[in-house]
Amino acid sequence: MTPLRLADLSLGDVLGRGGQGTVHFVRNLRIDHRWDAVYKQYKPSVLAAADLGALEQVVEALPGFATADAAWLRDNSAWPVALVEEGGRICGFVMRAVPADFFFTPLSLSATTQGKPKLCAFEFLFNDETYMADIGLRVSDHDRLMLLAFLAGSLHRMHRLGIAVGDLSPKNLLFHTGNRPACFFIDCDAMRVAGGSVLPQVETPDWELPRGEELATPRGDVFKLGLLAVRLFDRNQNSRDPGALEAVSADLGDLARRSLEPDPAGRPLPVEWLESLYSVAQSLPTVPVSSAASTATFTGPPVNAAGAAGAFAPGPLQAAALASPQPRGVGSTRSGGNVGLRAFGATLAAAAVLAGLIAGGIGIDHAVRDSRQNSAVSAGSAPETDSGYTDAAPPVDESPITEPTTELTTAPASTAPAAVGIIQIDQSIAPDPRAAQVATMFNTYFQGINTKNYAQSVAEYDPSGVVNPNDSAQVSSFEQAVSTSSDSQIDLLGVLPSGTGPATTAQLTFQSTQAAGYGPAGNTDETCTNWNLTYTLSQSAAGDYLIMGTQSASDSAC
Repeated sequence: MTPLRLADLSLGDVLGRGGQGTVHFVRNLRIDHRWDAVYKQYKPSVLAAADLGALEQVVEALPGFATADAAWLRDNSAWPVALVEEGGRICGFVMRAVPADFFFTPLSLSATTQGKPKLCAFEFLFNDETYMADIGLRVSDHDRLMLLAFLAGSLHRMHRLGIAVGDLSPKNLLFHTGNRPACFFIDCDAMRVAGGSVLPQVETPDWELPRGEELATPRGDVFKLGLLAVRLFDRNQNSRDPGALEAVSADLGDLARRSLEPDPAGRPLPVEWLESLYSVAQSLPTVPVSSAASTATFTGPPVNAAGAAGAFAPGPLQAAALASPQPRGVGSTRSGGNVGLRAFGATLAAAAVLAGLIAGGIGIDHAVRDSRQNSAVSAGSAPETDSGYTDAAPPVDESPITEPTTELTTAPASTAPAAVGIIQIDQSIAPDPRAAQVATMFNTYFQGINTKNYAQSVAEYDPSGVVNPNDSAQVSSFEQAVSTSSDSQIDLLGVLPSGTGPATTAQLTFQSTQAAGYGPAGNTDETCTNWNLTYTLSQSAAGDYLIMGTQSASDSAC
């Protein structure tokens, strides 16, 4: 990819200054027609020590990944997307700005700091409910487990792509809760990609691996996943005692102990965390133990007169910020259906959602942390990070933009077909490129049923889902269940979640005809049935969608 010229970038506010350089808002550049862009300029001393070939490899990795993986990184990270040069020499790179979902507006005792957004960093979560309520954050134990599940699924996918986070710590990880708790990684150029590092790997104090262990490896990431889990439930930034987590779940406590094993070979894989995390989360209340009278609002940065998002304020906080909260520590139809037929495995919906977490989105962002930085956040100043971002409230940039905005496209534009084979795509989702991918898979699946090429249909199932294509008994049961079926009027109505990350569910309606005795449960003699199914999806290593099972199913007679 040809580097951008620094002279062509219209730099706006300085977002922050850190150990490695300065981050600027870019006023005349947007990424993939959606995202604000920021520019990180390295210090000369850092450039002298940097492996610029490794930085180029990080940038070029994005278009080199399979389409689904590239979309996942773009949607959930501030992955470096273009190098920037000055005088023929690389001086930094461009990345997307932190999404608005990962800011929150804390409660404050000071009128001068009231209403100013802050980064929603994981370090806020290492506090008790009283402190959280005081600043206006309400995070339940259910949320904490779902965030850990999102993180574990993210690590699973990144490791498969040859990415090790390395300095995984609460200052490099953002979060939001709500209906779909999610994480957002920052400091992407500090990650190890395909074995290469832009700069020597460092670690945040109190988040170090056992002495002598190689930095930035998948097993090292698991160690720090264990630390995060322990500290989230102990409400303590330094704890290594899994007791509080074990009180929630013996299985989770055991996973934490194994993750903190000194021998990397004894640690579980990230995917091993997922089943327990998701299962236990469903049994926990979604409301925090302490209920605050008022809560913080999750919000994005202020918008300037030109419509561009404001940036983080650089430098130390003013005296008024003493009253602003800082993280303490570191930083009515019938339901059902024939089990072998349409609602196959509906009772395993939890496992299907679990697979969605494995395949689901999770992100990344800005730079390497100085190992000498104290992880505690003082009340009077905002700590520098190597990413250049500070934790101060963003100013509003009122200066006009006179330059035309340039679009930096990291993926080719997609077409929007109205149908794929026998699958009709609802007009409302046709522009979504994932719709055609999902429709392609279902076309293969339903065509296989209609032509009695059951091997073709079964191949569209994820082996870890409700039908294992490698299990002859399960395959035989499936073939028997659909042996008299023919499907038509198949409409793909929706893919979720919204956005550009991988779809984890798909809603379809269709009509099936079948012989008497093969109808839905409770109405087995029904020969014509209208179905409304929500399937849970996963993705193969190549990025192809697969069926895990059904999340919900309803049916009615034709």
